Amino acid sequence: MASTKAPCNNRELHDGVGVGAVTFPPLNPLEGLAIVEIETAQKIDEQKASGTDKAKTKRNGREPAKVKITLRWTFRIYDEVQEVLAYLDPNGPNNGGPFALVHPKAEERRIKDIVVKTMSDRKDITPYLYEVTLDATEWNPPKEVSRPVVITPKISQEWREALTAAVGKNFANSGLPASVALGGYDGLVDLGLAGPRGPDPKP
Repeated sequence: MASTKAPCNNRELHDGVGVGAVTFPPLNPLEGLAIVEIETAQKIDEQKASGTDKAKTKRNGREPAKVKITLRWTFRIYDEVQEVLAYLDPNGPNNGGPFALVHPKAEERRIKDIVVKTMSDRKDITPYLYEVTLDATEWNPPKEVSRPVVITPKISQEWREALTAAVGKNFANSGLPASVALGGYDGLVDLGLAGPRGPDPKP
């Protein structure tokens, strides 16, 4: 059974591309062409060998995939393509992404998102046919940094009694955070629950 994903059986799918919220070519698939090229690699550390031994190699993880997208279009959809290019421009309002990449090659190579690094100048192949090239890299968002656990210390009974006397109300039932107790009288001043501290008594 012939594959329905092979380029020969589905040229329209392979000759177009979806990047973020836009598709290329816009309007009419016969007026444009998208050529997608994907290169994947891994980091290899080649350690120098002594004597006649071969160099030792060590894997140091995967490199982000390099993605090259060549866009060609005719004069009939020139204005619509300018809107697409403005959307993808790394110096445009979207800062080049990250964008979801929709193309058979992206699915085959397990590439989900890309960031556009550079956009070439427009090349006029003929007076009626134009070309722009996007150089992009696979987008792998950084892992979320776990927030440190904040442990609220318990308020000792001595602190409660001292604060109750200073404020003139029952602190135990006031619901104030423990940080106020740890800040002492100055913390209560900041919250407006006590007046400014007077000068320290002379010895």
